[in-house]
Amino acid sequence: MNIILANVFGFIALLISIYMYQAKNKKDLFLRQLIYTFFMLVEFLFLKAYIALYITLISFLRSLLYYNYQKHNKKIPNYYLVFIIMLFLISLFFNYKSVFSIIPLLIGIMYTLTLLNKNVNKIKIICIVLSFLWIIYYLIIQAYISIIKSIIDIIAIVYSLKKDFKK
Repeated sequence: MNIILANVFGFIALLISIYMYQAKNKKDLFLRQLIYTFFMLVEFLFLKAYIALYITLISFLRSLLYYNYQKHNKKIPNYYLVFIIMLFLISLFFNYKSVFSIIPLLIGIMYTLTLLNKNVNKIKIICIVLSFLWIIYYLIIQAYISIIKSIIDIIAIVYSLKKDFKK
């Protein structure tokens, strides 16, 4: 039953992710990402993928913070970034199961630093790389719907970039 529920939430996240990467600015990207992240949290909970759950929860809080700063056109203080990265490391410390536990940690840190970039297209390009890392992790935890989601994410991002570069 948990696998079925995980796949349902994974499928909803898949649909939202396609919409998410069509954002034209960082503010819209963050708002869409908040909704997407919620569904990923529930999926990881049902899969008992706790390191991914905690990294995603911290990422959710990070996205809220980023969105709030973007909404007010303010720069995010560096101490927030250091704090977020420390939370990622602490979550790994308490949830380390194998070397593969490091994958969500790397993704969380890389994405946190990537969002400092003002160029949405550069963020999208890095998200392609991060999607490949997620595919590896999803194979390990047997999150098959999420593998499909990551492949569709890559296709959606490439489509969005192609559309943006034509302008």
